[in-house]
Formats: sequence, C-alpha cells, structure tokens
Amino acid sequence: MLLVEFFNDVYAPHRLRGKSPNSFRLYELTIRQFQRTLQRPPIVEDLTDINVLRHLQRRHEVAAATRNKELAQLSALWRFASQRGLLTTWPQVKDEPEPERIPIAWTRNDIAKLSTAIDEQTGYFAGVPRSVYWRCLVAICLDTGERISAIRAIQWSWIDGQWLIIPAEARKGKTRDRRYRLGVDSQGWVERMRKYSHEEELFPWPYSPTYIWRAWKDVVRAAGIAPSSDRAFHAFRKTVASVLNQEGMDAQNALDHSDRRTTLRYLDPRFIETRQTSDAIRDWTRRQA
Repeated sequence: MLLVEFFNDVYAPHRLRGKSPNSFRLYELTIRQFQRTLQRPPIVEDLTDINVLRHLQRRHEVAAATRNKELAQLSALWRFASQRGLLTTWPQVKDEPEPERIPIAWTRNDIAKLSTAIDEQTGYFAGVPRSVYWRCLVAICLDTGERISAIRAIQWSWIDGQWLIIPAEARKGKTRDRRYRLGVDSQGWVERMRKYSHEEELFPWPYSPTYIWRAWKDVVRAAGIAPSSDRAFHAFRKTVASVLNQEGMDAQNALDHSDRRTTLRYLDPRFIETRQTSDAIRDWTRRQA
C-alpha cells in the first residue's frame, strides 16, 4: 500500500479526526519530502530506521525543529501501521536536540515600519485593497493575540460591534470559544473591509493557502526588515505576550496556554525591564573613575 493511501484511508480518519486542515497539509508535505528521499512514491514497508535516517540526513539544510516534526509524523504513521499489523517493526530513531531560540516579537518600531510599508502596497486580494487587507489583519492579530489560522477563519457573523467571538472549532486544540473586544483602530479597519469583502469570511483568500506567507514576506522586505521564519505572523502573538507581561497582565491566559513554560518561550527579553550586563559594567566603570 502506498504511504499516501495509508495516510488518507487509514491513519487520518482515526488519528486526525477533528483536526485542522493544516494538520493534514503538514503530513502530506512530510510524505512528499520522504518521496523525494526515496526518489519514488513510498509504500508502508518503506518505514524503516534506515530509510528514516536517510531522509533526515537529506533534510540537513532545514531547522532541527522541522526534522523532528517530520520524524514525529513518520514515526506516528509507522506505529499505527504496526498496531494494525501491517508492519512488524517499531520506530527507534530519536529526536535530535533543538537549539533554544530567543523569542523575537515585533517591536513598536517594527510595527511602525510595517504600517508604512503596508500603506504603500498596491493591488488587491480578492477585491480588497492590499493596504486595507493587511492593516485590518495586523490590527486584529494585535488585539487578540490569536494564531493566524484562527484570524484567517474569521467570519462576519462572528463580529458584533466591538466584540469578536472566535469559536473553538477555528482555534488550535478546538477546546473553547474566545471573546475579544476590538480596539478603535481594529473597528475602523473592519468597517473599511466591509466595503470590499462580500464573502462570508472577513479575510477572503481564493489563492493557494501558502501564498499569504510569500505575500507577507514582500511586506516585511518593503519595510526594510530581513524576512525570516521569526518575522511572520506568529511574531504578533509574541508581541502580545511580551506587552501583556510588561504591563503586569496574564499573558498565559491571554494566549490560552495550558503551561506557563510555553508562555515563557513567547516573551521577547527586549520587552522585559531587567538590569543588563552592560548596565553593571557601566556603573562599575564609573565607580572606578
């Protein structure tokens, strides 16, 4: 059985029931990359330690987190195939260590540069001026701290005046609804969107799902900021966490994290007023003088 058939017909109905379309997409991407390693469509029997290690070696140019994600998905498919009696072996390949990265949020200066670049955007997304589209999206990202998948799913029926409800089904984990009060700026951009957006969604997107990230990179580049994986939509979520923490508010609750340790990985140290090494050296130097 082809691995993609096993995924679509056996694994996904049992293990991904109720999961977001993005979960399916990520598995499909992993299977596609595994096919490139083998140079042919993989079958279930190709799930062996040697083949998985070959795949991870070929993917040496991507981040360790990406390799670990692909390993986790291939291992999950493998374990399920073994549980179903299709294989007699079990995965033995272990995760590799991942570097601990410093969280990078959009700063006030960054957002000012992005706003200028957005205002200079020309063209349209689904009949909406790009400048209006991006401005509204950024404003709601900052007012809610929600993930981009939930933001893009917003429907007009979820907006009631200054209030926005994002139902559990649109959110990661699908565990609970969230209600947000939109700021004056966001309300203004929503009203401008209303003039152009005639679909059910606030942010219609009749293009490839991945094109929005390429389009955002163009905005970042126009703002004079080097595009990178740290300079995408999730950085707005880190900005919200960092600002709320700075203001003494509950960032963990705002981001709906179940574990405080997860929230700590969102806090950009530039937002935290702590004494730095350079401060101590400066004071020490002055005392010596």
